[in-house]
Amino acid sequence: MTPDPGSTLQEFIDGWRGIVLGRVFTYEGALHFVLEVDGVTGLCRVSRRAAARTEIIHMPLGEVVLRVKGDL
Repeated sequence: MTPDPGSTLQEFIDGWRGIVLGRVFTYEGALHFVLEVDGVTGLCRVSRRAAARTEIIHMPLGEVVLRVKGDL
């Protein structure tokens, strides 16, 4: 029996949501703060601060996980 790809994605999102929420990482010389993880799309809403400007961007959860862990 093959696992449902949708449930596997949901398990991934649920498993990492609590770990990355509120975490801070740097990327491209800017400070990033994880504000929210969309449980359906797996996109993270991230506040990005660079050059005295703050903007909200969206990043895939997998990329955020790797950046928080320091693997990227």
